[in-house]
Amino acid sequence: MYAINDEYAEFRKALADGKEIESKVDHFAGGSSSDEKRPWKLDTSNKFVHDPKYYRIKPDKPEFKVGDWIVIKDKPYKIVTVYGPSSGDLYGKVAYANPVTKGAVLVDISSIKLWEPQPDEWCWFWDDVDDSALVLEKYIDLTNTGLYKTDGYNWGKCEPFIGELPTYVKG
Repeated sequence: MYAINDEYAEFRKALADGKEIESKVDHFAGGSSSDEKRPWKLDTSNKFVHDPKYYRIKPDKPEFKVGDWIVIKDKPYKIVTVYGPSSGDLYGKVAYANPVTKGAVLVDISSIKLWEPQPDEWCWFWDDVDDSALVLEKYIDLTNTGLYKTDGYNWGKCEPFIGELPTYVKG
């Protein structure tokens, strides 16, 4: 047995792991063509003859939901829309609120990760039980019961401090 370690190796490994490949390649009798403007479609040909940018591993079901905080270039943003399977070309993308333009920015879920507070990061904290108790403190750690630990208390909810009141207060 031997392994081919070329620019398509990740796609062959994904297939071997039971994942599906999508492409922007149109297969037709006698050949194929690729175009960046084509939508992502399931590709069962298992032929990788075009530039790797025309192939991707089909994204798993989105793990993101509206209201989640994500990190892009080390900055937290709040998701305002998640595009599911019935969204056509937008499937596998989310939109987040841009605080500067007050608009939404579209990104592929493969390029983002969920925000998690880091030790000594300033965050808003409040309780699941009493939403009226709101504090701005530095995050310390997560307790073994899943609460957010600060110097003063363990909290049920946490949101990054971005220079504004937390979104649940602003509405």
